[in-house]
Amino acid sequence: VVPAQAELARAMRDGRPGLSIDTSPARTSLGGVAKSGEAHDNSARAQALVWTRRAAEQGDVSAQMDLARLLQTGDGMTRNTNEAIEWLEKAVEAGSDVAKYELGVMCMHGGCDEKMLLPSPRLVERGLALLRQAGESGFVRATHELGRCMRDGASGVPVNMSQARFFLNMAAEQGHADAQTDYGELLLREKKGGYKKNQYDQDVWDGLKWLRSAVTNGAERAMGLLREAEMRVGQPSGSAGGFAHSGKSGEESGGGDFL
Repeated sequence: VVPAQAELARAMRDGRPGLSIDTSPARTSLGGVAKSGEAHDNSARAQALVWTRRAAEQGDVSAQMDLARLLQTGDGMTRNTNEAIEWLEKAVEAGSDVAKYELGVMCMHGGCDEKMLLPSPRLVERGLALLRQAGESGFVRATHELGRCMRDGASGVPVNMSQARFFLNMAAEQGHADAQTDYGELLLREKKGGYKKNQYDQDVWDGLKWLRSAVTNGAERAMGLLREAEMRVGQPSGSAGGFAHSGKSGEESGGGDFL
């Protein structure tokens, strides 16, 4: 019943027509409203928020996540970051990798304490721990975020290019298009920001390969980066698509585990 309540409330908020939820108290009470397409009516929306909170209080993780997001944005209710964090914490306790990722990002980027311009070292440490936990479970967005934090030195985290390469490569290998873009760009860039000129540098080949993969997977930013990189670097001579790998590639460096 509880998941049905959460899903029906979500449908009402989103204005979706009725769901195939049979013989549940949730559908008996709210199915008619959802099916009528009146979800954008204020009373229906308010009722949906009531059911979202009720499902969250009964332990439905998806409802807890929904409620946290609504509280963060103030969508249909008074914005309350502290309560949003409380609901995310409950979802984290229930083992949600999505909640670990979202709370981790909030901790890393100042969303957990709006009075501070930068998050405290304690919050940064918590954020990194949550992102690592989610990444270890295979949640690729968390792995990507870890790579970006290590690359950029976000929120006072020391820049660690070896770890940045490791995490971005891991996420890229899992097919995450934005991670493929970021990893390809990282491999192609010099420390001062320009493109590497040596077309026989293994990182150059690997960088172009990952940008091409990102383009194939629909990453728009990768298209511009690839055009610019190919114009500046040129194409390695030999077979179309590059040369045979020799020795360790750039994607093998900076390895390790979620330390």
